[in-house]
Amino acid sequence: MVKGSGINRLLVRLFYALLFCVPVVGCSGGSGKCAETEKVQDFPYAEIPLAIRNNLESAREYLLENFWNRYISKAGKDTSLLSIEENVFEKAYAEYLRLLLTENNAEKQAALQRQLIAKADSLAVVGKRQLLMNLLKFSELYLYNPNSPYLDEELYIPVLESVMNSEALDTLSKVPYAYQLELALLNRVGQKANDFPYTYLYGVENGGSQPLVKETTLYATEGKYLLIYFNNPGCMSCNEIKQILEQDAGIAGMIKDSELVILSLYIDGDSERWFSGYRDFPHEWIYAKGEQSLFADNTLYGIRAIPSLYLLDSNKKVLLKDASVGRTLEYLSLLGKEQQQ
Repeated sequence: MVKGSGINRLLVRLFYALLFCVPVVGCSGGSGKCAETEKVQDFPYAEIPLAIRNNLESAREYLLENFWNRYISKAGKDTSLLSIEENVFEKAYAEYLRLLLTENNAEKQAALQRQLIAKADSLAVVGKRQLLMNLLKFSELYLYNPNSPYLDEELYIPVLESVMNSEALDTLSKVPYAYQLELALLNRVGQKANDFPYTYLYGVENGGSQPLVKETTLYATEGKYLLIYFNNPGCMSCNEIKQILEQDAGIAGMIKDSELVILSLYIDGDSERWFSGYRDFPHEWIYAKGEQSLFADNTLYGIRAIPSLYLLDSNKKVLLKDASVGRTLEYLSLLGKEQQQ
């Protein structure tokens, strides 16, 4: 995820691609695969005023705030634009999202998301629904799909809140979005995570056939930073992430220096399966299982896919929610560098 006022090389290329209509290389949020994004002539991009074209930051802000205006204005007069090819629309949406991710003001990001949905809803009220439908489809695909490299519920929440206020959508159409909003509001970044009890295994006896277990709670688990790793024994993608985490030198250093605790948490009901995976995990980690009944209805934690990673600080405030392993490593690396300064 790209945050902050600085613009990295990819975003510089993206900016000039939008400014001068040249190809840009990017990643598709739907597949997570990188491919060349060709010049798109069918989408009417915002035109940057000549007076600010030489000021990258001013031009960036103008593009971000006006990205959709020309399209919406033209679509209001020429309804054929509302039927723009889906791949063309998706490329434009991905470019908008990359620009949105360069904005480090969360309130401004949320306001832009709400404004966009409100404009699309106004068109939908008069029967021009395609823009709203496309925005909802790709917002969910890019910002809410657990497999998306752009996964960011904080950017999706204002979209969902706007859907709840939509005049064009009926009550039945809003039901799935209302459920998504309920899950997204659980354990938000910046808020204290919900507490829960868990059982952890600290050894075995009787020749390795009898687990030695204790019970505790999330809040009672001490650690400057706590990484909750929701996983299932035998899960292929879980094993891949486990290997990445245990082989990362930065994480190993933080664990050794008592800066980081990893809580490996199994939340299904097969205790024997959980016990059988014990020897496959690093002994420095907490190997635990939670009560299935506490997590099954998603009222405590909205776990939409396994594996899932949550990073908390010492006060159990959420720093990362359902983050990719790459983003988690990047965040922990930054934390490690801060500790060294």
